[in-house]
Amino acid sequence: GNYDNLRLPVPDVGAVARRLAQGCELVHISTPGPMGLVAMAVARRLNLPVCGTYHTDFPSYAAALTGQPAFGELARSFMRWFYGRMDLVAVPSPSTRDQLIADGFDPERLRVVGRGVDTSAFSPEYRDDTLRASWNGGRRHQLLYVGRVSEEKNLRSLATAFRRLCEWRDDTGLVIVGEGPFLREMRDLTAGLPVHFAGVRRGEDLARHYASADLFVFPSETDTFGVVAIEAQASGTPVLVSAVGGPKDCVAHGRSGWVLDRMTPDALCDELHLRLNEPGRLSAMRGGARVHASAQTPEASFRAYWSFNREAHEQRERQTAARRACA
Repeated sequence: GNYDNLRLPVPDVGAVARRLAQGCELVHISTPGPMGLVAMAVARRLNLPVCGTYHTDFPSYAAALTGQPAFGELARSFMRWFYGRMDLVAVPSPSTRDQLIADGFDPERLRVVGRGVDTSAFSPEYRDDTLRASWNGGRRHQLLYVGRVSEEKNLRSLATAFRRLCEWRDDTGLVIVGEGPFLREMRDLTAGLPVHFAGVRRGEDLARHYASADLFVFPSETDTFGVVAIEAQASGTPVLVSAVGGPKDCVAHGRSGWVLDRMTPDALCDELHLRLNEPGRLSAMRGGARVHASAQTPEASFRAYWSFNREAHEQRERQTAARRACA
């Protein structure tokens, strides 16, 4: 993909070292980029505990974007090395933890720390029939995708599935919210179909898009969690996600949405056709989606992260005390 707007600044090593030396007790690294590498090196030199969060499945991204599995394996080796130097690693879902263990990560260092959603910012109350009527000629059913429009999100499968779906029925539209390097190709793949490209939406505008759809479709098999799936459910919109990756851990199958075993174009098309033929059930699941998302609060996520970092700090203190006792 072409990420022309992506900036990769090079950190000032001296400035990082001076900042961490000013009474810092623990370093939490968010990404394995230049800043993460510098922070790791400085923290180790200062003998500070280091933990981090495994946000993104970079190995799968590398393989998907290049079409070369070897690049994925190279990225996987780097991730094992980078996160293997940490005291503890936070992962967003049980599925991600299982995948990392299969990739050779130390299970004793992995902790599942979920994420929450603000259910006041995303709510069924934002449903907007006027907005909905403006999509795709006001078709009866409206599918929604929100996220980066990029190859690794499996959007090619969505485009192919939707084209096939349109051969069976003419009452369904698709709304794409987001931008990215696959946008032009996505437009080409869906040319002539009832697809509305809404661009980037934020705040209350985004909330209206979520709440005004009938079914949120997230075909990605490379995401470690799926915040957008939680936001959609908080908005009262049932979701359809893949059984591969972290988003399935965000869904109560059969109550707030569905988990599809095979996210292929044919399987996705069949599943969409099936669910759209049950409009009563779709409507009834709006309440279940809202209830399920409401249990995943930002407060609970914060407490989990706080406990995680405290555990890393206390674990390092015990190790330090043990070394001193043996000296």
